[in-house]
Amino acid sequence: MEFKREKVDNADVFLENIEKGESYVYSFLKETEDGMYSTELTNYARHNLYVGTAGILHMYVELYQVLKKEKYRSVIDKMTLFLEKHVFDGIETAQKEGEFVPGMSQAFYSGIGGIGLVLNEVYRLTGDVHAKNGALKVMDYYKNTLTKAEEGIYWTGNSPVFFDSGIILFLIDTYYTNAAISGNIQDQTECVELIRKGTDYILSHAIEHEGGAIEIDHLHVSFKHREPNFEFGTAGAGYLFTMVYELTGDEKYLDAAKGTVNYLKSIAVRQKKGYLIPYKLGKYDNLFYLGNCHGPVGTAKLFYELYKVTGKEEYLSEVKALADGAHSMKAPFAQSAGFWNTTCICCGPAGYVPFYIGLYKATGDEMWLKLLHGVGEVLVGSRTEDHWNIAFDRTKTDVITAPAGYFTGTAGIVTALLQIYAIERALSGFTGLIDDPYTR
Repeated sequence: MEFKREKVDNADVFLENIEKGESYVYSFLKETEDGMYSTELTNYARHNLYVGTAGILHMYVELYQVLKKEKYRSVIDKMTLFLEKHVFDGIETAQKEGEFVPGMSQAFYSGIGGIGLVLNEVYRLTGDVHAKNGALKVMDYYKNTLTKAEEGIYWTGNSPVFFDSGIILFLIDTYYTNAAISGNIQDQTECVELIRKGTDYILSHAIEHEGGAIEIDHLHVSFKHREPNFEFGTAGAGYLFTMVYELTGDEKYLDAAKGTVNYLKSIAVRQKKGYLIPYKLGKYDNLFYLGNCHGPVGTAKLFYELYKVTGKEEYLSEVKALADGAHSMKAPFAQSAGFWNTTCICCGPAGYVPFYIGLYKATGDEMWLKLLHGVGEVLVGSRTEDHWNIAFDRTKTDVITAPAGYFTGTAGIVTALLQIYAIERALSGFTGLIDDPYTR
């Protein structure tokens, strides 16, 4: 089934949708003496990057950078103030009430790492001391709660980007943020040591296969094994290895990234054009999620970053092959078993926006801009009043919700539309986060 699509002849239509979506997200914000936060959730996840306050703050940062409205700057200041004071609320709630998987409140997308990441972003933009202090609280937490082992160090003991690989991405982002602002890239030795040792621990648990292929599947979560794509699998770990090579120049991390490439290519399933990586090996070998977190958009981040770092066209060709695989399944314009009735950044068409921007930047081929515009038409066509209704759970496609958060709802879709609008109106200012090689 095709996604509903509305023809857009003027980029101002995207702006109208951006403004409507922002008003919906804003309706969940509450101002207190401590600042401003999202009231949508009350559990341990309420302030994180994935669904909570930090993800919405990221949306406002991007809105302000592109559209320059003082309202957005005011919201940024208030949300930053709040997050500095409440950065550990999720951990405290998890200790009292529990959490879906132990360690999620301490982790990256679902926990304090993502909060620190967005506070770094604000600090780079405004120099806000509250952003700096909040990010340093996160940094200090990771310094003080790490576990030392013979192989290195770890936090949750789970290797994927969702967990410890993502924590290390936050550390890398902190390194670059502090170096850029202080102008002293040498005064970061402790941070680099944490990055190296954390990455070494993940590497020590690599599963070696024939042909120099390495698989990363080290988790203490029984139901999440053999998911090879970005958020929980080998592709995300390979992306981390590439970033650590870029930072340190140590060839062992580049070799590790190449090993993950060999593994992913060894399990690739050919399509009419290109290929795809299964969602879950041994259980869903013929099910292909087609979005960001478990699909080609996310997996291609590894290849795209390797292309940026090495300049080798072979890696860009793999990015194109994954795009071709998605197009063979008619994504991002038609639904399938792995691409259902959700339009969000995580699982739906909105996730393709930075992907297509990255391919356009790398190739100069205007085909990617046409596809980008088409995604915008899907997002416009699927809007309901001032928000987007989605079925977030693939196994319960009749359960429709209207989340406000970044990865799962309207905030992320607004940000995607903003990217399209900025491209079509030749506006500057948009910057991606560290897990986005396409627009970073």
